[in-house]
Amino acid sequence: MVFIMGLFATIGAMTDSAVGPHRSQLRHTAAALMIDELADPLLVQRQLGHDHVATTLSLYGHLFPERDEQLSERLDARFRSAHAAHADPEEEAR
Repeated sequence: MVFIMGLFATIGAMTDSAVGPHRSQLRHTAAALMIDELADPLLVQRQLGHDHVATTLSLYGHLFPERDEQLSERLDARFRSAHAAHADPEEEAR
């Protein structure tokens, strides 16, 4: 909650509370910023104080980017790295 409370304090100091953003708007903004920075859903859940990650995903799931291609590329790179580390030097010379 440190990030969210800091965000509230900063924006609250910059705005007139009578016309400034509502707390729920700041909360949604904080969630969107964390998700945009690729925060894990469990981290977002804890920061927002939700009892269950299902609540977080129900409210903000549409904001989590599709990461299929990124995951595939990272797994491919890991496989290539592991394969290179265990390759037979004589086989590579052929």
